Amino acid sequence: MASLHALVNLKKWNSLSKAQQGIVTAAGLDFEVRTEQDSAVGGSVMKKQKDWMASEGMQTITMEGADRTKWVAAASNAGWDEVLERSPHHGAALKKLFTK
Repeated sequence: MASLHALVNLKKWNSLSKAQQGIVTAAGLDFEVRTEQDSAVGGSVMKKQKDWMASEGMQTITMEGADRTKWVAAASNAGWDEVLERSPHHGAALKKLFTK
C-alpha cells in the first residue's frame, strides 16, 4: 500500500467557505485514518493483502543493514530524479521541503 497525498491550490482553498474547507478536511482525515498502514483499518487491509500474497506463494523479503540502506536510497533517488526532470525549479523546492 502506498501513501497518497492530496494537494490543494491555495488560491482555490481560500476561495472555499469555511464549511466547504471543513468538509474537504474531514474527508481527507477520514481517508487518512482508513488507509494509513499504522491505523486499525489500514493495518487490517495490509494484513489481508500479505496473507493473500502468502497464500499465492509470494514471499516478503525484508532487507536490513547496508542492503536496506542501499535500496531505500536507490528508490528515493529514482523518485526524486523523476520529479526534478519534470520540474527542475519546483522539484528542487519540493525536495528541500520533504527530505532531511
